[in-house]
Amino acid sequence: MRKSQLMKENNGHTPTHRQQALKTAVTRQTAPTETPLTLTTTTIQSHVHVAKCRFSHNGPQNFKDETNPGYAKKPYYLNGKMCVFCKGLITHEGKGGRTEEEGQIFIKPTRKHPVWACLGVPEKSCDEVLCSACFQRKFLK
Repeated sequence: MRKSQLMKENNGHTPTHRQQALKTAVTRQTAPTETPLTLTTTTIQSHVHVAKCRFSHNGPQNFKDETNPGYAKKPYYLNGKMCVFCKGLITHEGKGGRTEEEGQIFIKPTRKHPVWACLGVPEKSCDEVLCSACFQRKFLK
């Protein structure tokens, strides 16, 4: 692959050798493995990150409440994230709280309805985000 093509695919940045190898390994994998993987694989802006979250998701102490919808904009840490249970997309647009349009759930963080993100989400080592309703269902009931 040419350097100019790689830069175009990676928003003007030349990917590291590790990023190229991970991207190639992910695209070449054809058969499912028999052993379940314990690592989380996420794609963020054409980069493949493989990481295991260092925080436990068994209690509310490792979650941070976020009330500012601005963090759902690019380039901030809630951009493109979804609630892991209801699959609601975290957004900065629309009215606050939880809305549904054409079968898709949208969640805008507010003081009344915060979004709860694992402490690993800002570090890009985790994708565990919960809307207010799912957080209450999981931890408070």
